[in-house]
Amino acid sequence: MKVRFTPEILSAVAAFQEITHAQVVDCLENDIAIYFVVKEGMRILATGTRGERLARLQQVFKKRVYVVEFSPDLEQFIRNLVPEVQKIEIDSRRVRLRVPKFEKSKVIGKDKRNLKIIEGFLKRLFDVEEVKVI
Repeated sequence: MKVRFTPEILSAVAAFQEITHAQVVDCLENDIAIYFVVKEGMRILATGTRGERLARLQQVFKKRVYVVEFSPDLEQFIRNLVPEVQKIEIDSRRVRLRVPKFEKSKVIGKDKRNLKIIEGFLKRLFDVEEVKVI
């Protein structure tokens, strides 16, 4: 599936790549954070040793910055995106994520912010219709 970027996201991706030298696969943004999906093996390059590049990115964007490593395998990508997940159930174009009760609110996020980001990446990169956290 092709990913389309808005001009704002395109400039954010350009700044990210200039600072980190990591190749971006996809990027999503909400009001408090910006999320980058980088090619396999480039997460460490993007964050830098001891997180220096990540800290610099947060200063540039004035938002929290999250870096996720891409994987062509849907299950592995979900594990990279949601480390708290215990079990993943994939039924055609529906995904169900089983997480511990005490982590559920963190995974979903306030006003479903985190869930919208998870759904956004899975819809754009893997053509998933629906994501449920149970």
